Amino acid sequence: MTEALRSHVRALRAESGEKFDAALDTCKTLLQNVLEQPDEAKFRTIRLGNAAFHQRLGQFPSGIALLRSLGFEDANAADGSPGGDGLPAYLALPASS
Repeated sequence: MTEALRSHVRALRAESGEKFDAALDTCKTLLQNVLEQPDEAKFRTIRLGNAAFHQRLGQFPSGIALLRSLGFEDANAADGSPGGDGLPAYLALPASS
C-alpha cells in the first residue's frame, strides 16, 4: 500500500470513528466488484447522491479522497449536468484500455 493510500485510510479512521469498519468495507466491496466484473460500467460508477453510499462512506471527505486515490474520477450525469450545488454527480473509474 502506498503512503498516500495509508494516509487516506488513517484520515478515514479518524474522521469516521465507530463507522470506520462499515466505511472501509464499503470501499472494499466497490473495489471487489470492479475487479470481479471490470467490464460492467455499473460497478465502475458511484452516484454520490446515493443515500446508502453517503451513509456508509460518501459522507466522509477522506472516503471520497480514498476513492480518488484509487483511480475514481469526478464525473457528471450522462447529459453532462453536475449533481447538486454544481458538484460532480458521480465518481467513475475509467475503463482500462
